[in-house]
Amino acid sequence: MPQSAADSDYERFLREVGKRIESLRAERHSTPEKLANNAGISLAELSNIEAGKLDFTLDTVVHFANAFEIKILELFRDTDFPSPSKHNEATQ
Repeated sequence: MPQSAADSDYERFLREVGKRIESLRAERHSTPEKLANNAGISLAELSNIEAGKLDFTLDTVVHFANAFEIKILELFRDTDFPSPSKHNEATQ
């Protein structure tokens, strides 16, 4: 089955956010174990989020922001948000 443009946009968004989380973790010299624990997720989930392979919940985003002591929007800095209408069409 061919991949739609909306899927590509959303997957790119997940990769960008994952890279941002990984970058913030490295800047703060935090271990993956510590961040996963602070975010209330498993180490495997963190690894997959950082790799852009796993979607995340708003609750997890809040935990990441709290762990990094930043505003939620900082997690999404320099990311290209996918169009909600394109994502909704692709998931229906």
